[in-house]
Amino acid sequence: MNIQGISTLFFVIVLYVQNIEASNLKPLLWNIDRLRLIKQNQKHIHGVQNLILEAEKIAAQKQYISVTQKERSLSNDIHNYESLSSYYWPNTQNPNGPYIEKDGMLNPETKKDDRARLNKVSNRIMKLSLAYYLTDDIKYFNECIQQINIWFLNVDSYMYPHFKYAQIIKNSGGNKGKAHGIIDAYIMNDIIESVRLLDYIKKCDEKFIKSLQKWFEDFAIWLTTDELGIIESKQKNNHAIAYDTLLLNISLFTENYQRADSIVSNFRKKRLQVLFKKDDGSQPGEQHRTRSYYYSYYNLIHVVDWCKILQSIGINYYVNNRDIIDKAFKYVESYIDNRQSYPFQEIGNWNRICEGIKVECERLNQLATKEYSVKAFDDYYPDFYKNIYLWIK
Repeated sequence: MNIQGISTLFFVIVLYVQNIEASNLKPLLWNIDRLRLIKQNQKHIHGVQNLILEAEKIAAQKQYISVTQKERSLSNDIHNYESLSSYYWPNTQNPNGPYIEKDGMLNPETKKDDRARLNKVSNRIMKLSLAYYLTDDIKYFNECIQQINIWFLNVDSYMYPHFKYAQIIKNSGGNKGKAHGIIDAYIMNDIIESVRLLDYIKKCDEKFIKSLQKWFEDFAIWLTTDELGIIESKQKNNHAIAYDTLLLNISLFTENYQRADSIVSNFRKKRLQVLFKKDDGSQPGEQHRTRSYYYSYYNLIHVVDWCKILQSIGINYYVNNRDIIDKAFKYVESYIDNRQSYPFQEIGNWNRICEGIKVECERLNQLATKEYSVKAFDDYYPDFYKNIYLWIK
């Protein structure tokens, strides 16, 4: 199915919306089929009891995470999301001067900023929503809703719906954020999916959903109108596809289908044909990095997420664009057992990257066989049940 214009995607989305109007929301990105199997066979699946114990501990503590909990605000407003650029470090030759780049080397200071808090809150929300799905225990539902309220909606603790101070390069540019900081927001996909899962099990309060939709719509407006968001949307690397995937998911969540149509209609020309070389599927935008293989793989996670979201609303995007997508995957797959031939720099954990590539290849197989029963790749048989982060793949 090729997207011909606004009416084509609108037709698909209207059918999707009509299908869920009489029921609850359901996950678009998470693997709900696997979650059903886990629920049915949870006594035999390693990790379920550990998840429930973790959720029980979170629920009992009632210690919620907020963006306002930072000790010191670089922007002088604790409601602003603030994080430090991942690969920028203090300059030992000029301790009070601008931080300097060390690509691929994570500054440990970032483990204490709002990105760490956002990652932690997303993790908590995910665990609580999954525990509720598996046990039907209402306390997990209530604690999950409360944590979402604390981060997004409560007047004393909420985060402003923008990323003006994301990935600051300290002591530079007045400590303003950078466009590349918007990648921090990608984890919000899991928060949206957690809300969909909650609503899929037990209809959420309408006021809560509407308020959360408004927050995310305000964030989407900022992403598409602020200078930082516009710069990020024009990147020629993994940030561009992450930007589109997050914005698409938000647009479907907030029911802004015109924006969703525009993103999907332009994706092949703006992203796939630009970021992946036609002859071999390599990614020039990642090749200069010290972690070029990792970021080439990381970008493909976003591609699969994009395809999964669209397949969940009836658009077989992968099947109809696999000429480009398969070639991109074949490129990174060709080096799994052939590191010595990889022509670019990679300072990270090679084996861990390769395991991730295998997982994403299997996700492509899921997308291909669901519609046409034609696998894209040989089976790698990753153990999707070994931890909760793979359950949802």
